[in-house]
Amino acid sequence: MNRIRNSKFKWLFSLFFAWLLAGINSAAQAPATENTISTIEQTMEANLSWNLETALLTYFPETKFVVKANVLLEQAPQIKALPPLPDVLLKKEVTALPGLPFIPGQGNAKSEQNGKFRTVAENSGVKVKRLDVNVLVDNSFTEGDWAFIRRLVALTADMDPRRGDRVSVEAFDFPVKSEFMNRLSRSTNPDSSKKVTFSPTLFPDEQKAGGMDWRPFIFAAVIAGVFLIILFWGMNSILKKLGHEQPGPETLPAPIPKSKPLEKPTTEDAVLEAFNELKSSVVDTIIGSPKAAAKVLKQWVQTDEKNGPRDTAILFSATSKNLNQFLAEELGPQISADVQMYIEELPQDEISTKAPPIVKRFDENLRDTVLSAIRNEEKTDALAFLHQLTDDQLQHLIKPLKDGVRAIVLAQLPAERAFTLIKSLDPRKQPAALAAMGNVEKVPSDVYQHIAKQLLIRAREIEKMRFVRADGIDALVNILDHMDDLEQEQMLEYIETQDLNLAQRIKSKYMTFSQLMDLPAEKVRELALTVDRDLLARSLIHVDEMTVNRIISSLPEKLAEMVQASLEASNDVPDDEITLARRQLMRSVRKSDVSKEMIK
Repeated sequence: MNRIRNSKFKWLFSLFFAWLLAGINSAAQAPATENTISTIEQTMEANLSWNLETALLTYFPETKFVVKANVLLEQAPQIKALPPLPDVLLKKEVTALPGLPFIPGQGNAKSEQNGKFRTVAENSGVKVKRLDVNVLVDNSFTEGDWAFIRRLVALTADMDPRRGDRVSVEAFDFPVKSEFMNRLSRSTNPDSSKKVTFSPTLFPDEQKAGGMDWRPFIFAAVIAGVFLIILFWGMNSILKKLGHEQPGPETLPAPIPKSKPLEKPTTEDAVLEAFNELKSSVVDTIIGSPKAAAKVLKQWVQTDEKNGPRDTAILFSATSKNLNQFLAEELGPQISADVQMYIEELPQDEISTKAPPIVKRFDENLRDTVLSAIRNEEKTDALAFLHQLTDDQLQHLIKPLKDGVRAIVLAQLPAERAFTLIKSLDPRKQPAALAAMGNVEKVPSDVYQHIAKQLLIRAREIEKMRFVRADGIDALVNILDHMDDLEQEQMLEYIETQDLNLAQRIKSKYMTFSQLMDLPAEKVRELALTVDRDLLARSLIHVDEMTVNRIISSLPEKLAEMVQASLEASNDVPDDEITLARRQLMRSVRKSDVSKEMIK
């Protein structure tokens, strides 16, 4: 029985193997199907596109054109032998490019890969039905370039007008994505105006090509894999049957390894973890409060000049060495340099040993410094900003206040300064201000804080002012500065008739152009050396001749000649420019160092 079974098994195995070989042979020799034709078309399109692009690269830059070839094949009748396929459709290799310096007929058709792909294509029973080539070029190309591209493509692709082969050249703004050429190749209505049949007088270039259809081999590999799986399954079944007939020693299962118990954290690990957390906290605190941290480290250096810089270096080495550079401005160049020297020289053993207590001490000192600063801030007088204001600013601040509030403000100032401010008040208000100060004994905290906030808001506005005028003299002087000479004299005469004291105060701060002309010769000489000579010359226009001669004669000889020349050249200056020149001259006088003496 066993022999009969074995013979049947061998017979079935031989039958299956023969069927397998027949299937492989039929697959290799079968005529081309639609899928086979499509695969050959894709291969030829890729080869032709590559060859055309290589040919065009000889004459045009890569970024200025895109070429796409479409190959349409059809099954050929088996009656007569098919003509050989052009080499340019078969292999991605170009040994000589068409055009100058190309000589037609110098192709290389002897290639093993070219022959293999040609055999596969011819055995498939297909022939080229039509070739369509689309070339997309940049708008900068001329019509001559287009004609050259059409002829070059037709020559390279060995195109036949009898098949209906076409070359299409279109212009576009580059760069162009590859998806656009794919859509262009599938377009059913191309631009017929730019689609031109190539010249039949051109000769093709024979080039090497190659390709192969791998699908039969893939099919054979799949069948072989299935056969090996079946064979392995059959051999495994046979071995199992033989194993049941001859039992062997039982194999014991491998022992399951016991999992190790988790190690409990030791005291050293807990201490190390706490120290790492402390270091992280210290770094964050230093970055957040650099001034407080620098203050603590300066105290270390001042208290212990020998070990202070070294302890600071250990602190930075244990936390972050970049902190020395971060605090360099707060610590100062000398301390920062000493600390950096220790950082570079410290051994690692000393850092590991001394770092924990030093970091802990720094953390405690930094906390104490920050807390003391907060307490001092709470104890700071809310009206301490009054000491930062000038006397003029304080006068401007207290004038509109009521007697009680003014008394509280004056009580916070030194006696001498408070007396100066009281004397600046209206004489009728001075006794009331003194009496109100005498009545200030205890002020409720909330009232005091409210007054301080209101005064602080007003003081901030005052600090933004460049000048603070308590009596309006500066404002009046600026108004006079924008008047002409006649208007200034009329205004000053009116003020003298109404308020003689005010007129005297104005004269102490302001001088008119007429008063300047009446100054002694030596003061005019000092003035002329500080002002522009052209400005002085324009200001002297329309001044009486005697005054002009007196001023020019008081000047140095060379300067007098220059002023005289400028004056003679400025006779046609309009009155508006003369007024503007005098105004600028008087402003220069008030800014000069000798202006106070001139005003006197």
